[in-house]
Amino acid sequence: MIKPGCAEAGIPQNTEFATKPVLARAMLARTLDAGIPVSWVTADEAYGQDYKFRHFLELRRLNYVVAVPKSQRVGADEGSALLGLDSPAGRRLDETRRFFAFIREEINRSMAKWRRLQEAEREAGYTTSRIWPR
Repeated sequence: MIKPGCAEAGIPQNTEFATKPVLARAMLARTLDAGIPVSWVTADEAYGQDYKFRHFLELRRLNYVVAVPKSQRVGADEGSALLGLDSPAGRRLDETRRFFAFIREEINRSMAKWRRLQEAEREAGYTTSRIWPR
């Protein structure tokens, strides 16, 4: 049964309800299928919190910036594992993960060198003192 307001607006009776992200996916799909170029997609959290919307953007290889609610957890593994390294976000996540792994290794190496230096100074009888400004 169609609602009275829908009939007055000329909405066909067989039209089903669709959320904003579903409507946005359909609109973007029609735009892209028509050959209209799209460089970026931006959206607020009503769209950004919808995984299917973000996934659609990834599958269509679109650059995007979307807001997500601060209560929503988005894991670093989510993108590259689900989207694959052949997607733009999957590659960015993989590059970011490798960068932070490199930084962690460098910090660990530097700290190990610093500990060895401190130990060598202690064994040689040097004391490390800190001078605090007054």
